Amino acid sequence: MRTLCIGTAAQIALPDKPIQRENEGFPFPAGVDIHLPQSWLGDRVATCRSHPVKVEIYPSKDLAVAAAARDLHTHLLENPSGTTGTATGNTYLPIYQETVRLILADRACGKVLNLNEHRFFGLDEYLVASEAGLKGIDPSHPESFRGFMHRHLAAPIGLPIEQHSLSRWGNFWMPAPGINDQLNEFCLAYERERSRARVQRQYVGMGRNGHVAFIEPQSGPNADLLFWTRTRVVSLTPHTRLANFGDENSPIAFAISVGIQSILDSGHVVLVALGESKAEAVAAALEGPIGPHCPASYLRLLPAGRVTFILDAEAASKLGSTTAST
Repeated sequence: MRTLCIGTAAQIALPDKPIQRENEGFPFPAGVDIHLPQSWLGDRVATCRSHPVKVEIYPSKDLAVAAAARDLHTHLLENPSGTTGTATGNTYLPIYQETVRLILADRACGKVLNLNEHRFFGLDEYLVASEAGLKGIDPSHPESFRGFMHRHLAAPIGLPIEQHSLSRWGNFWMPAPGINDQLNEFCLAYERERSRARVQRQYVGMGRNGHVAFIEPQSGPNADLLFWTRTRVVSLTPHTRLANFGDENSPIAFAISVGIQSILDSGHVVLVALGESKAEAVAAALEGPIGPHCPASYLRLLPAGRVTFILDAEAASKLGSTTAST
């Protein structure tokens, strides 16, 4: 075991090498159900001075959404043949709506943005069980992240959505295996595809317990292994199922999710958090210790200039004055 010091602000204990554990047949630790740790409320430290995070705070949700949409729109304009890591969920729905509006407004003014060569990579996708095993949820299902991206981004701007393979639909790659696929091999193949593409800008949201993608908080003697994770099968905690489906016993109990290393490999990471319900998690991510209790805190390990937090005033309401003035 060794200790990695992050400037003067925080440190994290890391094993000398990843320890292999089985989680649904894939060698990474499974998620555990952890709610907001009380320790987040005290003993905070300033955002890492050696790796400062750019924090943008807007007075309203609408302005924060507009800022995030402008960020995505600018990235697409500057990198029409580049790569984007996409997020889904309620936070990103208005962001994609505004991004589509900006793109269509450009077209109305004669500015052509050709994204036919642009590649989009999803963070995660739900799995459903059958007698023959787990498989990616059908894109026609209302909870499908493939369906979400096609409805809210691909179709409105006219990107092709024909199926090339189970993981590729048009310009969008999503981790959705078929029922006969070997999940271990599929996860590795998807990770390699992301790595070869070199995601330039990864957009993420954050849960109330500090999770990003389906990278849930961890505790226990092997919790620091979370730092090493890449694309893998995860079990959805009752807390996550309740938050996402309104039922902690939802039959959708598994997903494929990228890991911390997958996200940190991106050229730049943009985290968007909105609303008072995210305030404690935002404060923990930016001002608390870096570690597996709050997966979003790992973003502070990225060098200066490679991570941006876009927040509304409510999400930033529990930040200290040092961070809030960034």
